[in-house]
Amino acid sequence: MWNKHHQKGQDRRMRNQASWRVGLWTLLIAGTALGGVASAQSRQGYGSRMTVYADVNFAGQSASFDGDTPSLASAGWNDNISSLRVPNGETWEICVDENFGNQCQAVTGSVPDLRSMGWNDRTSSIRRITNTNGRRVWGGRNPNENNDGGVTVYADPNFGGRSQSFRGDTPNMVSAGWNDTISSIRIANGETWDICQDVDYGNQCRTLSGDVADLRGMGWNDRISSLRSVNSSRYRERQSEAVFQDNVEQSLLFYDRGGFTGASTIVTGRSSNVGWSARQGSVQLRGGGSWELCDSSGRCATITQDVAEVSRLGLNGRITSARIVETSQYRRDR
Repeated sequence: MWNKHHQKGQDRRMRNQASWRVGLWTLLIAGTALGGVASAQSRQGYGSRMTVYADVNFAGQSASFDGDTPSLASAGWNDNISSLRVPNGETWEICVDENFGNQCQAVTGSVPDLRSMGWNDRTSSIRRITNTNGRRVWGGRNPNENNDGGVTVYADPNFGGRSQSFRGDTPNMVSAGWNDTISSIRIANGETWDICQDVDYGNQCRTLSGDVADLRGMGWNDRISSLRSVNSSRYRERQSEAVFQDNVEQSLLFYDRGGFTGASTIVTGRSSNVGWSARQGSVQLRGGGSWELCDSSGRCATITQDVAEVSRLGLNGRITSARIVETSQYRRDR
């Protein structure tokens, strides 16, 4: 009798132990699965995706975006973002209007409260600028692919602060709200642009073919009043058209390098003491006509077309004067 009851008790203990082991393994498996889901969600949220939140401090409804989103309205997030996370090493832009229009702001890392930047509930489009390797991705696309091109200017060094993109010539940055307020600039791959100190491309200009993270290093911080594309085909077409435009003031544009590249300075018929090297650089005619250039020794040359290498004019030292003449053919005075 004792043996029978003893055997039943032992069988019950064994069943309980088996149930406990099954329960433990179930919990472990569930915990592992949940951990995997959480890890996957973490990777989805922060691994090369921007995550946005409806409330400050990363609270409320959230969503992740892995590339250009020209309209947040279609995703239900227009003007509804109060905090955000950017993947480590990446830079993204948030923009006031759809299609990356109006004012844009470059952001990196986490921003727990967009109110501190004046950007709470203002974002209508977003795009990646640089990836985790620090490589620039224009508008979230591969730099080797075709894109809209142009330049993006920033109010602060290192591509920070408010920003705006320009696809075409802008002779007056005042009307665009950017006069003398640019501290860094990005140039689209394969493009070349002139930045100029005065409106209508006046005073000194500088040619850029790549990004400049801090214009202070060039002495150009907060000095840009106009900008224009100098891509060869478009620029040469505009130069040819300028010859026939009566409303274009006759002037010369001197470049400190051959082939119409490098830093540039404009010279009008009212200029004196040009002071430009006769041994290097190039010069373009604006508004047609012909000009006489003279050096410090009194030697002069008349030009009626662009000169890709001023050294070919046969002048010495420095060009000290330039004046408009009526001569319609090129000659060199000896």
